[in-house]
Amino acid sequence: MRIESLQVKNVRGLVDFHFEPKGQNVVVCGPNGSGKSALVDAIDFLFTGRITRLQGKGTGELSLQTHGPHIGHKPDEAIVSAEISLSSNKRFKIERRMSQPKKLSCIPQADTEMEAVLKISERGYHVLSRREILKYVAAEPGTRAQEVQALLNLEEIEELRKLLISAEREFEKEVRLRVKDITLFETDLAKTMGLSLFTLVAVEAAVNAQRALLGGTAITPGMFGSTKTAIESPGAVTSPSTNPVLIAGDMEQIQFDKDTCQAPCDQGVSGVAQAITDDAVPRAVQL
Repeated sequence: MRIESLQVKNVRGLVDFHFEPKGQNVVVCGPNGSGKSALVDAIDFLFTGRITRLQGKGTGELSLQTHGPHIGHKPDEAIVSAEISLSSNKRFKIERRMSQPKKLSCIPQADTEMEAVLKISERGYHVLSRREILKYVAAEPGTRAQEVQALLNLEEIEELRKLLISAEREFEKEVRLRVKDITLFETDLAKTMGLSLFTLVAVEAAVNAQRALLGGTAITPGMFGSTKTAIESPGAVTSPSTNPVLIAGDMEQIQFDKDTCQAPCDQGVSGVAQAITDDAVPRAVQL
């Protein structure tokens, strides 16, 4: 993209400036206060909707609406327009007003090629003025990296880098916790299965040994989620059938003479055993 002509009205130190570089490279020179920086500011505003020198660290309360227009003029009177040409020889006229810095008018309407060019131009430019150079030279060695980032508008990239580093540390911390949990689980599982050390081979052998007792076929580590499939549950232990009539009869026989049982008990275990054998103790008591 090249600038064929440029019109600046009431921007910074330029009241009414018309310039036709006709797509050529240009060197602007002049004494202090002649408007060199204002011309750069006008071009910056046209393509980005902002004036870089009025933003960032050290600018204090400077703002585009207040300090962008020429003294005594309103933002709606501060206008920058240009005719530009693309590498395909297409030409467009663009214009931006400080009263609507985010709105860029384009005639004719921007096509795909022009939209791509304008999107790139919105990134702005990098100017190393005498002030910025002196600021970098005077910076402490430990802060020069930050000063370079500020000069090249890399603050957002630095913030993104910090966020990525923070996310990486959090991820590594989470991984360490999960590895610790897995290690504890493996230790507990090995202890439960009677293993001296947790290994997949040992676990596989222990699982398959238990499955074999229950009529199951051997499985591999990849099938550990199905350890209970295709096995026979052990049969339930049932108590013998109970005859209520027999129980009632035994309960009636509990009414026995104290002396009948006391004597065998005094003789110890052998005496009780002999009494049971001789039916000296009712059958219900034997139960």
